[in-house]
Amino acid sequence: DKNLIRVAMLGDSITEGMHIPLGKTFSDKLDLLLNKKASDEGSIFKYEVMNFGVGGYNLAAEVETLKKREDMSMQFDEIERLKIKYGFNFLICIHDFFTPSFADNPNCNKYVELIIKHGFYYFRINEYYKKAVPSSESLVLIKGDSCHPNELGHAVIAEAMLTELREHGFIQ
Repeated sequence: DKNLIRVAMLGDSITEGMHIPLGKTFSDKLDLLLNKKASDEGSIFKYEVMNFGVGGYNLAAEVETLKKREDMSMQFDEIERLKIKYGFNFLICIHDFFTPSFADNPNCNKYVELIIKHGFYYFRINEYYKKAVPSSESLVLIKGDSCHPNELGHAVIAEAMLTELREHGFIQ
């Protein structure tokens, strides 16, 4: 169907929606938001958000979903090659660990450097978390887990992705 736009979500247990009920993950919520927006605007387009998140994945495993590679820099080279070959567009969401002040994780800075070098669009979800809630504690799935968001966190991610998709011209 030429009016179907597919969005593939590659990621780890956060993308997978570990311990989040079906229909409540940010992929599910983004699918609903995109299709509601299209319907409200009378658009001919329909959206299908596909969740390829797998618990325990990292960038190497995520790229393996598209193509085998091992070196992080080479992984971004490979993503860029696939982008050109297949006409993919990429929006990368950087999910830093939860900290009381939503501080950026310096370990993610290498990713940011490579993302910028390759000209991919990206955003850090912490900026959206800061606007949504006063403390990261209200987003934590399980006390002591500094990584996995609860249903509220997934809703924030979905809204952030919709905003970023608009801002970067992926959707109207």
